[in-house]
Amino acid sequence: MTHVFGKVQIAPDGVKVANPAFDVTPARYITAIITEKGAFQPKDIHKLADGKLDPERFRL
Repeated sequence: MTHVFGKVQIAPDGVKVANPAFDVTPARYITAIITEKGAFQPKDIHKLADGKLDPERFRL
Protein backbone atom coordinates (compact mmCIF):
# COMPACT_ATOMS: atom_id res chain seq x y z
CA MET A 1 0.00 0.00 0.00
CA THR A 2 1.45 3.34 -0.99
CA HIS A 3 -1.73 5.44 -0.77
CA VAL A 4 -4.59 5.48 1.75
CA PHE A 5 -8.04 5.64 0.17
CA GLY A 6 -6.24 6.14 -3.14
CA LYS A 7 -5.47 9.73 -2.18
CA VAL A 8 -3.06 10.20 0.72
CA GLN A 9 0.45 9.06 -0.16
CA ILE A 10 2.13 7.19 2.70
CA ALA A 11 5.25 5.92 0.90
CA PRO A 12 7.70 7.63 -1.45
CA ASP A 13 7.26 7.23 -5.22
CA GLY A 14 9.01 4.15 -6.59
CA VAL A 15 9.13 2.23 -3.31
CA LYS A 16 8.43 -1.49 -3.72
CA VAL A 17 5.88 -2.70 -1.17
CA ALA A 18 4.33 -5.98 -0.12
CA ASN A 19 0.74 -6.01 1.11
CA PRO A 20 -0.08 -9.39 2.65
CA ALA A 21 -3.77 -9.95 3.24
CA PHE A 22 -3.07 -11.49 6.65
CA ASP A 23 -0.23 -12.27 9.00
CA VAL A 24 0.76 -15.88 9.66
CA THR A 25 2.40 -16.42 13.03
CA PRO A 26 4.39 -19.65 13.37
CA ALA A 27 2.74 -22.01 15.88
CA ARG A 28 5.89 -22.12 18.03
CA TYR A 29 5.26 -18.47 18.97
CA ILE A 30 1.65 -18.98 20.11
CA THR A 31 1.48 -19.43 23.88
CA ALA A 32 -2.22 -18.62 24.38
CA ILE A 33 -5.39 -18.10 22.40
CA ILE A 34 -7.67 -15.44 23.83
CA THR A 35 -11.43 -15.86 23.38
CA GLU A 36 -14.58 -14.42 24.94
CA LYS A 37 -14.40 -17.38 27.37
CA GLY A 38 -10.84 -16.60 28.50
CA ALA A 39 -7.25 -17.45 27.54
CA PHE A 40 -6.31 -21.03 26.71
CA GLN A 41 -3.24 -22.97 25.70
CA PRO A 42 -3.34 -24.00 22.03
CA LYS A 43 -3.42 -27.69 23.02
CA ASP A 44 -6.67 -27.09 24.95
CA ILE A 45 -8.61 -24.85 22.56
CA HIS A 46 -10.49 -27.77 20.99
CA LYS A 47 -12.06 -28.47 24.39
CA LEU A 48 -14.23 -25.35 24.03
CA ALA A 49 -16.23 -27.16 21.34
CA ASP A 50 -17.33 -29.75 23.90
CA GLY A 51 -20.22 -28.08 25.69
CA LYS A 52 -19.98 -30.60 28.53
CA LEU A 53 -16.53 -29.41 29.69
CA ASP A 54 -16.20 -26.46 32.05
CA PRO A 55 -13.72 -23.92 30.59
CA GLU A 56 -12.62 -23.05 34.15
CA ARG A 57 -10.86 -26.41 34.29
CA PHE A 58 -8.41 -25.56 31.50
CA ARG A 59 -8.41 -21.73 31.35
CA LEU A 60 -5.03 -20.06 31.89
